[in-house]
Amino acid sequence: MPVLLEERDEAVFQAVKAGLAALVTTPGRPLPPLDREPPSGFGVSTFHRTYDLELDRVDEGNGVSPRLVPRGWRCLLHGAGGEVLAAVEVDQVDQGEHRLGDLSTGPQVDAFIAAIGWAEEKLKDAPERFRPTLLEQPALLLSALWLRRDGEEDGFVAPIAPLPDAELFPAEALMPVAQFIAAAGELARRQFADAPPEGAGALP
Repeated sequence: MPVLLEERDEAVFQAVKAGLAALVTTPGRPLPPLDREPPSGFGVSTFHRTYDLELDRVDEGNGVSPRLVPRGWRCLLHGAGGEVLAAVEVDQVDQGEHRLGDLSTGPQVDAFIAAIGWAEEKLKDAPERFRPTLLEQPALLLSALWLRRDGEEDGFVAPIAPLPDAELFPAEALMPVAQFIAAAGELARRQFADAPPEGAGALP
């Protein structure tokens, strides 16, 4: 198969287990899906790395210089029946030490899972192998499935709906990494050339 899942990192797995155990025993759980399962009913799968696409301003704000920055890990949280309840972020707080981060549900999680399926079908005859990775640019509200070539920071990127610009990011398209980064830079130029964004996720 052209898409290879990451091997489970034991420290990440233990952080998920400990975090979920604490979460489900705390009153006022943050996500309704967790209310439907006892702690023993959860399962996790599809461990994948997470990256941020950082776009540093250059040329007095008229261009950007991209960087792909590793952020941490994420996995899918399942109920006892196998259904996906949420995606679980895992943050690295120190060397070899991790803790449970944000939990997310909804269309973007479903779209990420679906993208793995249709991307694998499109790449079924490829001789290379790819690792599924979540790639995000928060200031642009841009999320994508990055299929990293095994052992490299290359491959293809599948933008995930909702797409911020259908012209730059066609639906169900596998874009070479360089093309995706160029499209993100163009989107940033269009959106923020006159009024720089503020707050979390802004372009530096």
